[in-house]
Amino acid sequence: MTEPIKKRARGQAQKQERRLSILQSGASLLATRDYAGISVQLIATEAGVAPGTIYLYFKTKEELFLALHQQERLSLMKEWQTKLAKLTNPDDLPKLTGGILAHRPVLMRLFVITNQILEHNISFDLAKEFKLELHRALGETGTALEQAIPWMQPGQGAGYLWHVMIYAIGLWPTCDQAPIIQEVYAQVPELQVKLPEFSAALEQAAGWFLEGMKRGV
Repeated sequence: MTEPIKKRARGQAQKQERRLSILQSGASLLATRDYAGISVQLIATEAGVAPGTIYLYFKTKEELFLALHQQERLSLMKEWQTKLAKLTNPDDLPKLTGGILAHRPVLMRLFVITNQILEHNISFDLAKEFKLELHRALGETGTALEQAIPWMQPGQGAGYLWHVMIYAIGLWPTCDQAPIIQEVYAQVPELQVKLPEFSAALEQAAGWFLEGMKRGV
């Protein structure tokens, strides 16, 4: 929903709130349209600020969405750790894996464009910070995974997460059809190709990864 232009934020608390509002506007837009179709002007309009205000917080559009990526990924890792702490049956891990990513379409869209788009037009320091934070988050969540799965060895938790994410990133574009394609299929059903359901396909693949890891393949 478009808001009237807001007054300039004063003080650290207001600035932090404004930054979060801008990120939320970016997330709302990415939930309904392609990254290429989202301009800084559009984000500013959604957030109720002047376009120049965006650049007070983020130097480039890529930097803005990379910050959103970090925010969404942190939330994901916290959810992973919370649910792993409650996991009583290791055989339920594949189902948990499929479900935990399926309900995060914004983050999946960000993962898909990270290497080719978001990691460009940013500073060295920001790129380094992004990779360090990713490495730390994977390590912490991987450790939580190893604690939940009795037979997992040190390092295997992060390895499992990497394999799952690589597969999920490749799978998501196939399942996340563009609105115009959905419209075409609705009008011409015979053109539609049966696609895998993301959560179910990821759950199956996660089961394969887990079984192979258990057998030492």
